[in-house]
Amino acid sequence: MSEQLREGTRAEHRAAESQAFVDKLLAGGLDVTAYADLAAQQLEIYSALEDVGDQIRRDPRVATLGFTELKRVPSIKRDLTHLYGPDWRAEIRILPATRTYAAPAPRRRRCRTSTSSPGRGPSSSAANATDFHRASRRARDLPGNRNPASG
Repeated sequence: MSEQLREGTRAEHRAAESQAFVDKLLAGGLDVTAYADLAAQQLEIYSALEDVGDQIRRDPRVATLGFTELKRVPSIKRDLTHLYGPDWRAEIRILPATRTYAAPAPRRRRCRTSTSSPGRGPSSSAANATDFHRASRRARDLPGNRNPASG
């Protein structure tokens, strides 16, 4: 699955990595303030992604799709503490576009499984197909995402 995601999103990664901000970031052309702001935006996005991952891990039917090894929020929080100090929560500013991007998707359809009762609607499982799809789309939208096992 990860191989298919990587191959299927190769063009999007190239496009994201060729954006002016990312070009400047990778070339060392941005100051610490710009990087700190990026880290704050990433915190909002990865918090939303990891919340979905936590829900997935609680459902034994799909628990293997959630990888605790890929959690980034703890590292981002450490970075923000280093960049802003211990009161970083009062210092950061999340952009409206970031909040919109990280907001929960409308729940149009839940994942149906054998535990769903026919005629009674979907299972109350945390495994929501819409959320999982949205989370995987968001993850691939972020520059530099790749299979950690590939080096």
